[in-house]
Amino acid sequence: MLVAQISDTHLITPGGPGRFGDEKLIALEKCIEAINNLDTLPDVVIHTGDLSDNGSSEELQLAKKHLDKLVVPYYVTPGNKDCADKLIEVFTDQLNDVVTGGPITYLVDSLPIKLASLDTTTSLDNRGLLDFKKIAAIDRVLSVHQDDPVIIFSHHPPFNLSSETSPHYEFVSKNSIKLFDELVDRHSQIVALFCGHFHRSIRKNMGLFDANIAPPVCNLIDYSSTKTGPNHIGNFQLHNFGKGYEFTTEVKMISH
Repeated sequence: MLVAQISDTHLITPGGPGRFGDEKLIALEKCIEAINNLDTLPDVVIHTGDLSDNGSSEELQLAKKHLDKLVVPYYVTPGNKDCADKLIEVFTDQLNDVVTGGPITYLVDSLPIKLASLDTTTSLDNRGLLDFKKIAAIDRVLSVHQDDPVIIFSHHPPFNLSSETSPHYEFVSKNSIKLFDELVDRHSQIVALFCGHFHRSIRKNMGLFDANIAPPVCNLIDYSSTKTGPNHIGNFQLHNFGKGYEFTTEVKMISH
Protein backbone atom coordinates (compact mmCIF):
# COMPACT_ATOMS: atom_id res chain seq x y z
CA MET A 1 0.00 0.00 0.00
CA LEU A 2 1.28 3.44 -0.98
CA VAL A 3 0.39 6.45 1.19
CA ALA A 4 1.13 10.06 0.28
CA GLN A 5 1.43 12.39 3.27
CA ILE A 6 1.12 16.17 3.17
CA SER A 7 0.92 18.47 6.16
CA ASP A 8 0.71 22.02 7.49
CA THR A 9 -0.46 23.83 4.38
CA HIS A 10 -1.61 26.80 6.54
CA LEU A 11 -3.70 28.27 3.75
CA ILE A 12 -4.80 31.90 3.89
CA THR A 13 -7.60 33.39 1.81
CA PRO A 14 -6.59 36.35 -0.37
CA GLY A 15 -6.37 39.42 1.83
CA GLY A 16 -6.60 37.40 5.05
CA PRO A 17 -4.25 37.80 8.02
CA GLY A 18 -0.96 35.95 7.93
CA ARG A 19 2.21 35.55 5.90
CA PHE A 20 3.06 33.90 2.58
CA GLY A 21 -0.56 33.39 1.51
CA ASP A 22 0.17 33.29 -2.23
CA GLU A 23 3.26 31.13 -1.81
CA LYS A 24 1.49 28.54 0.35
CA LEU A 25 -1.40 28.23 -2.09
CA ILE A 26 0.94 27.82 -5.07
CA ALA A 27 2.91 25.17 -3.16
CA LEU A 28 -0.27 23.17 -2.49
CA GLU A 29 -1.39 23.48 -6.11
CA LYS A 30 1.98 22.21 -7.34
CA CYS A 31 1.95 19.41 -4.75
CA ILE A 32 -1.45 18.14 -5.89
CA GLU A 33 -0.36 18.33 -9.51
CA ALA A 34 2.78 16.32 -8.67
CA ILE A 35 0.79 13.63 -6.85
CA ASN A 36 -1.69 13.32 -9.70
CA ASN A 37 1.17 12.90 -12.18
CA LEU A 38 3.06 10.17 -10.33
CA ASP A 39 3.82 7.09 -12.41
CA THR A 40 2.38 4.97 -9.60
CA LEU A 41 -0.50 6.69 -7.89
CA PRO A 42 -0.81 6.35 -4.12
CA ASP A 43 -3.73 4.41 -2.71
CA VAL A 44 -4.57 7.36 -0.50
CA VAL A 45 -3.43 10.85 0.50
CA ILE A 46 -3.52 11.96 4.13
CA HIS A 47 -3.28 15.55 5.35
CA THR A 48 -1.92 15.61 8.91
CA GLY A 49 -3.46 18.89 10.00
CA ASP A 50 -3.21 22.66 9.93
CA LEU A 51 -4.97 22.86 6.61
CA SER A 52 -5.71 26.51 7.39
CA ASP A 53 -3.83 29.31 9.12
CA ASN A 54 -6.70 31.05 10.93
CA GLY A 55 -9.32 28.28 11.12
CA SER A 56 -11.89 30.15 9.05
CA SER A 57 -14.53 28.43 6.94
CA GLU A 58 -13.18 30.28 3.90
CA GLU A 59 -9.66 28.92 4.41
CA LEU A 60 -10.94 25.39 4.92
CA GLN A 61 -13.14 25.67 1.84
CA LEU A 62 -10.09 26.82 -0.11
CA ALA A 63 -8.20 23.77 1.11
CA LYS A 64 -11.05 21.46 0.14
CA LYS A 65 -11.39 23.08 -3.30
CA HIS A 66 -7.80 22.13 -4.10
CA LEU A 67 -7.67 18.78 -2.31
CA ASP A 68 -10.76 17.73 -4.28
CA LYS A 69 -8.57 17.89 -7.40
CA LEU A 70 -6.68 14.81 -6.23
CA VAL A 71 -7.43 11.78 -8.41
CA VAL A 72 -7.16 9.42 -5.44
CA PRO A 73 -9.06 9.43 -2.12
CA TYR A 74 -7.79 11.75 0.60
CA TYR A 75 -8.48 12.16 4.31
CA VAL A 76 -7.83 14.93 6.82
CA THR A 77 -7.24 15.24 10.55
CA PRO A 78 -7.43 18.53 12.47
CA GLY A 79 -4.48 20.70 13.43
CA ASN A 80 -4.30 23.32 16.14
CA LYS A 81 -4.90 26.06 13.53
CA ASP A 82 -8.09 24.41 12.27
CA CYS A 83 -11.44 25.06 13.91
CA ALA A 84 -12.78 21.55 14.54
CA ASP A 85 -16.48 22.36 14.10
CA LYS A 86 -15.81 24.26 10.87
CA LEU A 87 -13.67 21.38 9.63
CA ILE A 88 -16.63 19.04 10.17
CA GLU A 89 -18.94 21.42 8.26
CA VAL A 90 -16.60 21.83 5.28
CA PHE A 91 -15.43 18.21 4.99
CA THR A 92 -18.87 16.79 5.72
CA ASP A 93 -18.52 13.91 3.21
CA GLN A 94 -15.50 12.55 5.11
CA LEU A 95 -16.62 13.50 8.60
CA ASN A 96 -20.37 12.86 8.49
CA ASP A 97 -20.10 10.30 11.31
CA VAL A 98 -18.22 12.72 13.58
CA VAL A 99 -20.34 14.49 16.19
CA THR A 100 -19.95 18.25 16.35
CA GLY A 101 -18.15 19.16 19.56
CA GLY A 102 -16.56 15.73 19.85
CA PRO A 103 -13.13 14.45 18.80
CA ILE A 104 -12.53 14.18 15.05
CA THR A 105 -11.67 10.50 15.30
CA TYR A 106 -12.78 8.10 12.58
CA LEU A 107 -11.79 4.91 10.79
CA VAL A 108 -11.19 4.35 7.07
CA ASP A 109 -11.63 0.61 6.48
CA SER A 110 -11.72 0.51 2.66
CA LEU A 111 -7.94 0.17 2.21
CA PRO A 112 -5.53 -2.78 2.59
CA ILE A 113 -4.28 -1.10 5.78
CA LYS A 114 -6.91 0.77 7.74
CA LEU A 115 -6.52 4.45 8.68
CA ALA A 116 -7.55 5.97 12.00
CA SER A 117 -7.64 9.72 12.62
CA LEU A 118 -6.60 10.67 16.16
CA ASP A 119 -7.71 14.15 17.24
CA THR A 120 -4.91 15.69 19.35
CA THR A 121 -6.16 19.28 19.31
CA THR A 122 -7.58 21.56 21.97
CA SER A 123 -9.07 25.03 21.56
CA LEU A 124 -7.16 26.19 24.65
CA ASP A 125 -3.59 25.74 23.40
CA ASN A 126 -1.53 25.32 20.23
CA ARG A 127 0.02 22.24 21.78
CA GLY A 128 -1.69 18.88 21.78
CA LEU A 129 -3.99 17.30 24.33
CA LEU A 130 -5.09 13.73 24.84
CA ASP A 131 -7.67 13.11 27.54
CA PHE A 132 -10.05 10.31 28.49
CA LYS A 133 -12.65 11.43 25.92
CA LYS A 134 -10.19 11.39 23.02
CA ILE A 135 -8.59 8.12 24.07
CA ALA A 136 -11.99 6.48 24.53
CA ALA A 137 -12.92 7.58 21.00
CA ILE A 138 -9.82 6.10 19.37
CA ASP A 139 -10.13 2.97 21.55
CA ARG A 140 -13.62 2.37 20.17
CA VAL A 141 -12.38 2.80 16.60
CA LEU A 142 -9.42 0.46 17.04
CA SER A 143 -11.35 -2.19 18.95
CA VAL A 144 -13.70 -2.76 16.01
CA HIS A 145 -10.87 -4.28 13.96
CA GLN A 146 -8.49 -5.51 16.64
CA ASP A 147 -6.67 -7.95 14.35
CA ASP A 148 -6.36 -5.75 11.24
CA PRO A 149 -3.30 -3.52 10.66
CA VAL A 150 -3.97 0.19 11.08
CA ILE A 151 -2.13 3.45 10.50
CA ILE A 152 -2.85 6.25 12.96
CA PHE A 153 -2.58 9.79 11.66
CA SER A 154 -2.71 12.85 13.89
CA HIS A 155 -1.39 16.40 14.00
CA HIS A 156 0.72 16.57 17.15
CA PRO A 157 3.49 13.96 17.52
CA PRO A 158 3.06 12.21 20.90
CA PHE A 159 6.73 11.54 21.55
CA ASN A 160 9.94 13.30 22.54
CA LEU A 161 11.06 15.69 19.81
CA SER A 162 14.43 16.62 21.28
CA SER A 163 17.78 15.02 20.57
CA GLU A 164 19.19 16.75 23.65
CA THR A 165 19.23 15.58 27.27
CA SER A 166 16.17 17.65 28.11
CA PRO A 167 13.04 16.19 26.44
CA HIS A 168 10.63 18.31 24.44
CA TYR A 169 6.97 17.43 23.92
CA GLU A 170 4.37 19.40 21.96
CA PHE A 171 1.64 18.47 24.44
CA VAL A 172 0.22 20.44 27.34
CA SER A 173 1.14 17.70 29.83
CA LYS A 174 3.09 14.46 30.04
CA ASN A 175 -0.16 12.69 30.88
CA SER A 176 -1.09 12.89 27.19
CA ILE A 177 2.09 10.99 26.31
CA LYS A 178 1.30 8.42 29.00
CA LEU A 179 -2.23 7.93 27.63
CA PHE A 180 -0.88 7.45 24.09
CA ASP A 181 1.71 4.91 25.25
CA GLU A 182 -1.02 2.98 27.04
CA LEU A 183 -3.13 3.08 23.87
CA VAL A 184 -0.25 1.57 21.89
CA ASP A 185 0.16 -1.17 24.51
CA ARG A 186 -3.50 -2.13 24.08
CA HIS A 187 -3.48 -2.16 20.27
CA SER A 188 -0.69 -4.20 18.72
CA GLN A 189 -2.28 -3.80 15.27
CA ILE A 190 -0.85 -0.25 14.91
CA VAL A 191 1.80 -0.37 12.16
CA ALA A 192 2.64 3.34 11.74
CA LEU A 193 2.00 6.82 13.10
CA PHE A 194 1.98 9.84 10.78
CA CYS A 195 2.02 13.37 12.20
CA GLY A 196 2.69 17.01 11.32
CA HIS A 197 2.87 20.21 13.42
CA PHE A 198 6.63 20.37 14.01
CA HIS A 199 7.44 21.84 10.56
CA ARG A 200 10.41 19.57 10.00
CA SER A 201 10.98 15.95 8.98
CA ILE A 202 11.52 13.44 11.79
CA ARG A 203 11.29 9.66 11.86
CA LYS A 204 11.28 7.85 15.20
CA ASN A 205 11.04 4.22 16.21
CA MET A 206 8.18 3.65 18.66
CA GLY A 207 9.02 0.02 19.45
CA LEU A 208 6.77 -2.11 17.24
CA PHE A 209 6.32 0.59 14.58
CA ASP A 210 7.83 3.84 13.29
CA ALA A 211 6.43 7.35 13.57
CA ASN A 212 6.93 9.98 10.89
CA ILE A 213 6.54 13.76 10.87
CA ALA A 214 6.07 15.35 7.45
CA PRO A 215 7.30 18.89 6.80
CA PRO A 216 5.01 21.64 5.50
CA VAL A 217 4.42 21.73 1.75
CA CYS A 218 5.59 25.35 1.58
CA ASN A 219 9.35 25.59 2.00
CA LEU A 220 9.11 29.03 3.63
CA ILE A 221 7.68 27.55 6.85
CA ASP A 222 9.82 24.39 6.89
CA TYR A 223 12.07 24.79 9.93
CA SER A 224 14.50 22.12 8.73
CA SER A 225 14.93 23.65 5.28
CA THR A 226 17.75 25.85 4.07
CA LYS A 227 15.98 28.60 2.21
CA THR A 228 17.98 29.77 -0.78
CA GLY A 229 16.76 31.92 -3.64
CA PRO A 230 13.10 32.29 -4.53
CA ASN A 231 12.17 28.62 -4.08
CA HIS A 232 9.22 28.35 -1.70
CA ILE A 233 7.93 24.98 -2.85
CA GLY A 234 8.97 22.06 -0.66
CA ASN A 235 8.12 18.38 -0.84
CA PHE A 236 5.66 15.68 0.09
CA GLN A 237 6.31 12.15 1.25
CA LEU A 238 5.41 8.73 -0.12
CA HIS A 239 5.25 5.85 2.35
CA ASN A 240 5.45 2.40 0.79
CA PHE A 241 4.26 -0.49 2.97
CA GLY A 242 5.58 -3.98 2.32
CA LYS A 243 4.24 -7.38 3.30
CA GLY A 244 5.45 -7.08 6.89
CA TYR A 245 3.75 -3.67 7.23
CA GLU A 246 7.08 -1.89 7.64
CA PHE A 247 7.34 1.17 5.45
CA THR A 248 9.98 3.07 3.52
CA THR A 249 9.64 6.78 2.87
CA GLU A 250 10.50 8.59 -0.32
CA VAL A 251 10.74 12.38 -0.32
CA LYS A 252 9.26 13.82 -3.51
CA MET A 253 10.46 17.30 -4.36
CA ILE A 254 7.80 19.51 -5.92
CA SER A 255 8.72 21.20 -9.20
CA HIS A 256 7.87 24.77 -10.04
